[in-house]
Amino acid sequence: MPKQKDASVQPRRSFLQSLGIGIGATIGSILLIVFLSYPRLRILAFLQFASIYDDGLILFKKKLLDAINNQDWDEVTKLSDDGGALDQLIFQPLYFWVSTIGPDAAQQGEIEYAEELQNVFKETRDKVLKLKAAAIYKDKAGALKLWDELKLLLNRFARLANQKIPQDVPPLGEI
Repeated sequence: MPKQKDASVQPRRSFLQSLGIGIGATIGSILLIVFLSYPRLRILAFLQFASIYDDGLILFKKKLLDAINNQDWDEVTKLSDDGGALDQLIFQPLYFWVSTIGPDAAQQGEIEYAEELQNVFKETRDKVLKLKAAAIYKDKAGALKLWDELKLLLNRFARLANQKIPQDVPPLGEI
């Protein structure tokens, strides 16, 4: 006869998993703050995210545009999903810049700059959500229009980020 599991084991396991994730996220945030407080490590972080962002621009220019032109809506949806390639290669670097350069600029009295950086991030995020909707509705014209708008936003972001990027880091590219 199979052994029955105790019904209380599952809730405890879920609780422990949630607790572990919460503690991990907190520790990760603290480590990022400590990591970015050291100038050389900060430069390394900028170099890493610049490299990731460049890969994201290649994906955006080539793979995403090809998928739209070929009306491969499954691929467009996959690329624009949360946790998908655009999220990993575009939004994570954008978020890094917004969360590091933005507060630095605000502390130096450049609040308009920090707000503009944040607005570009939010607009880009909104356009990607609309692109995903265009893929669901198989709207090629709408998807191409959104791709063009995203291209302009990403170029605007690169110009803004390049104004404050550390000297040892090559400037972000444009499309």
